[in-house]
Amino acid sequence: MAFSRFFCGLALLSVLAPGVVDAQSTRDAAAQALIEQNYFDIVSAVHPSHATALPEGFLDRAGLRGEDPADWEYPGTSGGTLKSAGHVYTDEAGNEYLVPDLEVVIELAENVVMGPATSIVRGSAGTPDSFVMNDMLVVFNQDPRFPSTVFGAGEVELPREVLFDELTDGSLVTAIGYMVGEHVFFALEVFTDLSDPAAGPTATLTRLDIRPNRIRYRGVVANADDYELFVILGDEEFDVDLEVDPETGEVGFDDRQRGINTGNFDAITLELRDATGVVGFSETIDFDDFAAAAAEVEGPPSGTTAILEDGTVLTVKMPLEPWGTEGPIWDIDVDNQTLTVVGRQVTFPATIDGADFFIDGTSIFDENGVETPISASTFARLVDLDAITTSVDASAAGVDLGPLRLGATRSIFSTVEARRSLTE
Repeated sequence: MAFSRFFCGLALLSVLAPGVVDAQSTRDAAAQALIEQNYFDIVSAVHPSHATALPEGFLDRAGLRGEDPADWEYPGTSGGTLKSAGHVYTDEAGNEYLVPDLEVVIELAENVVMGPATSIVRGSAGTPDSFVMNDMLVVFNQDPRFPSTVFGAGEVELPREVLFDELTDGSLVTAIGYMVGEHVFFALEVFTDLSDPAAGPTATLTRLDIRPNRIRYRGVVANADDYELFVILGDEEFDVDLEVDPETGEVGFDDRQRGINTGNFDAITLELRDATGVVGFSETIDFDDFAAAAAEVEGPPSGTTAILEDGTVLTVKMPLEPWGTEGPIWDIDVDNQTLTVVGRQVTFPATIDGADFFIDGTSIFDENGVETPISASTFARLVDLDAITTSVDASAAGVDLGPLRLGATRSIFSTVEARRSLTE
């Protein structure tokens, strides 16, 4: 199910679902110890390939101080963040639940680094893909709860091998992910201006602005040196000029049509054609997709239902009562499929209005190696202990380490809270 981006200005309610507890059942001392050891193992394995590119004393800065592992100190980290927004739902008995029917995103952090990538090294079994940015070691995410993705021009997803085949020392990249301490960055998403040579010509729409009498469309193309771009609106088609960004070399387009009745068509088609008119790429984008996304912000209509994993049916409360959260995750209740954050308990359903519910920002590999977000049926995968043991996918060890996860290096809870649980 698609959700709009988080919006501000929600009046937070004091309503909580029943059963809010101050428990730490998912804060596991063994899991924290495994997480810390996994961090040490990964940094130890990756560092030799980058020793000459990183500053002297880097391992000390990263917590691996001295030759004796007993002296190593795991850096402090904050907990994961839940961003969610939705409405109050009720069951047949009148119990209230906070259901995130507008947005739900889980992130360990949203740290961003940008700069030239150097010392770009493809990993091997047990050693992740990695590179250096300035004085920072960047390792592709190893936590099975979250994705590890490369994007190229126009934010088109690229196979991991394209980055290592095409990226050159000093190329500008942007990475989004999470820090462990202040010197080791685990990348969830790496953005480049690369394109996949094997993908053929592609055109990607990055902006679409529709008004009653005009339309504007913007985007990028890749692998299209011998192609022209055409935009088709209803029965009309338009030849679109392509422009090269002098700084990045990215080829893009930014065009608009005025004095056109946009009510006469409900989609836009992008086509790349060669000099003989042969179509090398064609994609149609339905305007309804944009309208549906906008409509969701207004809230669910009366009678909307959410079904929990145990079959319990919830119905949206009328008049609508919106709520929102953004803060550190305090507790995970696997049995009731809830997360507690900023004093509120958010319930994760199996479906909303018949559509499967997924948690944005998360990732899991099924038995077929297909990556999807975590859902109600896989809710337990959020737990630290599962992320460092049974959820780890090592089936891809070998040449292409894209799906490989060696396990979590950072708890979904803060280290302050995790360490407190060790002494309680």
